[in-house]
Amino acid sequence: MFERLFRDLGADMPLRSLADGRLRGYFADFKAYRVLSEAKAQQALAEGKSVQQLTIERWTAQPAESQAVEVATKDEAVRLADELPGTWKHRRRGCYRVVPLDAQRPRRVSRTAAMALQAEGWVVKRRRTKPWMLVTPAAPQTRNTYRDIFAASFDYAVREGWLDANPLASVKRASTRHDHDRILRRDDFYDPDEINRLLHHAPSVFEEAFWLCGAHAGLRLPGEALGLRWGAVDFQTGVMRPYDNWVRNEMDTTKTSDSEAIPMTPRLTRALAQLRRRGYASSNGLAAELLLEGEYEPAVATLIAVLRDRVNERLTAHMLWQTLAERGVKPNTWSNAERATVLLNNANDRYRESRRATLIGGQLVERPPGATGARPRIGAVPAIGFRLRDQHQHERTSDISVWGPLG
Repeated sequence: MFERLFRDLGADMPLRSLADGRLRGYFADFKAYRVLSEAKAQQALAEGKSVQQLTIERWTAQPAESQAVEVATKDEAVRLADELPGTWKHRRRGCYRVVPLDAQRPRRVSRTAAMALQAEGWVVKRRRTKPWMLVTPAAPQTRNTYRDIFAASFDYAVREGWLDANPLASVKRASTRHDHDRILRRDDFYDPDEINRLLHHAPSVFEEAFWLCGAHAGLRLPGEALGLRWGAVDFQTGVMRPYDNWVRNEMDTTKTSDSEAIPMTPRLTRALAQLRRRGYASSNGLAAELLLEGEYEPAVATLIAVLRDRVNERLTAHMLWQTLAERGVKPNTWSNAERATVLLNNANDRYRESRRATLIGGQLVERPPGATGARPRIGAVPAIGFRLRDQHQHERTSDISVWGPLG
């Protein structure tokens, strides 16, 4: 950081000369630099970007006793290595380098440290490099970092009596608050044609409904849209009232306690209605679409009937295929059978875990295997690919997320 300040303002510049106000202009047009390779620098220049080749000075220091010695012959190298003691190595024709044992490598130091070490007898060298730099306007955070550290250095100089006042006292920190408070223009929003082009590329009604929650209802997609429950959607009146918010992988409340009724557009209403009819949050519904042809509801009913006898078994693709074939149902493809098997087994595991615990006395107590008591009978609901409305018999449908299990 100070290396750049030395390069931009001059390492030998008297401290009091900075009190003439030049720092206001320096930080008003503060730039950020990023190192580029020569090939990328030429490409950036061809694209019209601002690229500079800067000369950067760096200092290295090394103890005098760690200095390598170069000689012309091998005999000299061997003799010198025995005297130091040290090691020798052939570098090129007519050059042998002898390095003392436990020698320290040259290390980078600041200019001030280099001068101090040179006075102590260290070997100090100045190295110049010329890297290519991409020059762009600095972000407010970058500018503030340089300004704050530079201002702290001036505060120390004022306390020591080297300066009468801090030259950066009149240079304010950069703020992006005006970007949030500015008046929004028409170009800041998507127009209907752009929204339609986006929705045209939706892979399914699931993605279309989710995107419409933001485009037509104005919900924040990472928060309010993900936290939307069916209880917040009123198909009869054509409005939704989002009360929940998905924050940090868990359900939370919205920013404001009250929620205004948001009218749903016809397209959003149709997408959500179709999403609910097709039961995208239910595993058996997805498996039925993979495996079975025909209408959605009969396909789901067929799959549930086929799997009811195998509630407590771990399915395999062959077992699923054979069971369907015994009932006269031919799956589409073998790959779909494999995908559906994984989906149904995962749903079965989640179902068993949800039934293994029960709420007793306000505490969640693990239910031992085979325990009896008031709870929904396993056989009443197929554990494999259970329907969304049957996921928890004590749970209302309105409490279920529109998008299925999250997190």
